[in-house]
Amino acid sequence: MKKFIIATLLVAISLGLTKSFFNVPTYVVIAEDEGIRINIDKEKLLEANGKKEIKYITEFQDENIIQRIEEVLGKDRVNISNDDLLEMTSLDINSLGIKNLEGIQWLTNLKMLNVGYNDIEDITPVGALKKLVYFYGENNRIKDIAPLTHCEKLESINMSNNGMKNISDLSALKNLKGLSMKNNNIDNIEFIKNNYSIEMVNLSDNKIKDLSPIQNLKDLKWLFLSNNDIEDVGVLKSVEQFVVLDINGNNIKNFAPLEKLI
Repeated sequence: MKKFIIATLLVAISLGLTKSFFNVPTYVVIAEDEGIRINIDKEKLLEANGKKEIKYITEFQDENIIQRIEEVLGKDRVNISNDDLLEMTSLDINSLGIKNLEGIQWLTNLKMLNVGYNDIEDITPVGALKKLVYFYGENNRIKDIAPLTHCEKLESINMSNNGMKNISDLSALKNLKGLSMKNNNIDNIEFIKNNYSIEMVNLSDNKIKDLSPIQNLKDLKWLFLSNNDIEDVGVLKSVEQFVVLDINGNNIKNFAPLEKLI
């Protein structure tokens, strides 16, 4: 039975009948009931079908990103393999005039990505980076941060100066330790109330009034809230762990709740 199955597969390959195997994994289970597994060389299988494996580098839409990858890897694009891209764990492409991040999704082993100071609106490709720990996207035109909810390992985010208003999706990121959202249009920080691991938050230059979501964040040590619409700091009365608390430029009249911090 085993020989018959193997022979059948080889005949199918020789006849070019394996198009459905174009996206096969490293092995194919031929007969589950007999537990037979046959290792298949994907390159040879693609060759038998007259196809070539897609090179990830050709998926990038922005020339500036490709050039930076060439610099990082020390190779011309024609010599950059998929394995080369998969070996990359960090990429700094800030201040390059980038508009389109398409292709970034193939760098699946990235732990750090800096796309700050560009002209980016859509960060959808970033959502595929499951190993991402640090993401810097300040000074762009990003309004939707939902793609970041798929990056569950994120610990540090900088999305300052983007003009965004709704960041409620960040409530899904339970490993977040540092967050900078300075100079946006944020007026609600309810998203943060269950992010118990967070240590640093910069929400200066926004439109925040209510501080109650932060009152139970016992690991929060650095809090920057200058130039908001805060009037009442009573909820901070029981907070004693702050190393830095910046609340300048607000409408606070009564600072008594902060006496322990002075």
